Amino acid sequence: MAKRQPALGSSWRPVDLVPLLKGRRTERPPRLVRRADGLHLLYRSKLHFVYGEPESGKGWFALHASAERLREGERVVYIDFEDDEREAVTRLLALGVPKKVIATQFAYVRPDEPLTEEAWRELDVALDPSPALVVLDGVTEALANEGVKLEDNTEVARWITRLPRRLARAGAAVIVIDHVVKDREARGRYAIGAQHKLAGADVSFRVEGRETFGRGKSGSVRVLVTKDRPGYLRACGMRTSPGVDWIADMCVSSSSDDSVAIELAPPRRRDGDFLPTRQMEDASRLIEETPGIGAKALRVVPGDNTALPLALTELEKDKYIEIRKEGSKHAHYSVKPYREGEEA
Repeated sequence: MAKRQPALGSSWRPVDLVPLLKGRRTERPPRLVRRADGLHLLYRSKLHFVYGEPESGKGWFALHASAERLREGERVVYIDFEDDEREAVTRLLALGVPKKVIATQFAYVRPDEPLTEEAWRELDVALDPSPALVVLDGVTEALANEGVKLEDNTEVARWITRLPRRLARAGAAVIVIDHVVKDREARGRYAIGAQHKLAGADVSFRVEGRETFGRGKSGSVRVLVTKDRPGYLRACGMRTSPGVDWIADMCVSSSSDDSVAIELAPPRRRDGDFLPTRQMEDASRLIEETPGIGAKALRVVPGDNTALPLALTELEKDKYIEIRKEGSKHAHYSVKPYREGEEA
């Protein structure tokens, strides 16, 4: 039977504390989605939100995680509220997962109705035997199926408990794919809608497209941690702003034969410190084009500006720019151009 027993019966039954009292570790390190240096990003039995703008790489991140588990002989359940099975299967094939493996280890579910008890019984078929990973793609559509408003924290909390948390407690690592708000300045550490999404997650990742990719065109995606309740990831990332750590760059290599290779690279470092080279170049170019530009106007630099203050500090420290106090504003002037990959 599927390992969903913890969700059955009353949750008021006392928890067995004997394993804890015997000294067994209660929080285990992440074991899924390997970074190039050996660190892993996903925890078993935990709930991970992955959010970002459209075409920022959220789906590829989830399917890369799926392909990794499938190649390890484990099962994956993909519950898709947005697309259809062709997209998921096409991408798994591009990632090199054999057809036989997809047919036997990958369960795809495309719901368009509320999660009733009858629906749970049908979903149990996909959850047996127990999967290592469950992906829920499309929170907005999932909540719409249930008649839940995005801004309703109470109803969102109930949905998280009813579906994603229930799956995690049964042993699966759960990825929930979500969107960010359109206003970059209001975005902060949250996905779109109710703030309880961040509160309800064990781990939250924001993904940002750095170099767009497509068929035959390679690119990269920055992966940022905005919440890490177990605490293992924070120590392996680079702080970009309060509560936000750069944990990896997802490098996507797309070949002319439609095959795709993905690698998660550690953050780039210089002398052991975080260096936001992409935003440094973007800021440098804007300052070159607009001498005397103020700090507020620099917020148009691509990205969500989490690393912009650090980028400007590094540029000034290495004498690429000069910052002068002019009246009530800090004016920025170029001393010499900065280009990513050409650091001294």
